[in-house]
Amino acid sequence: MTPDIIAQMKAEQADLRRKLEAIQAVLAAYGVTDTAAPATTARTGALLATTSKVPPLRERVPLSRFSEYGAQVVNAALHVVQARSSGPVLTRDLVAEIEKMGIEIRGNDKVNALSALLARSADLVSHGRRGWTASEDADARLDALLGELKAQHQRVTASREQDSSSEEEPNADLNDEEAANIFR
Repeated sequence: MTPDIIAQMKAEQADLRRKLEAIQAVLAAYGVTDTAAPATTARTGALLATTSKVPPLRERVPLSRFSEYGAQVVNAALHVVQARSSGPVLTRDLVAEIEKMGIEIRGNDKVNALSALLARSADLVSHGRRGWTASEDADARLDALLGELKAQHQRVTASREQDSSSEEEPNADLNDEEAANIFR
């Protein structure tokens, strides 16, 4: 082994130790305290055994379980995501679009605040740094709603057409002059 390779490996080892310490600090912040695996035994199995006490992720919830503010923000984000069909939408782009709608995103770091809200939503799926898309459930609910609205529109249109045709039938035998006399 050359001295350069040995130096690179030692630098990598030091970097990995720093990363392990950072991970242990985060786990300790969540109440996981027995993460101190000896560096010589930090194989995958041993590491998994020491980190298995990580608390479960927060439950993903529908819009109805958010506060009024949260539901408004998540609904606006869902609207933006569904309006774009070109793939995931970046969180910073969602912040800009939502604020254009006149909805304020609370918090010092608006991108992080929005990301935290969206991460709880059952209607949106995170793709990490690539952004957010609508969940299949949200798309299915939207499709069902659109189908329902189209059916309702067809019923209203048919009803109006029927009403207008039934109004014309009694006067169908009148000529233009007789029709004009009706309104005098």
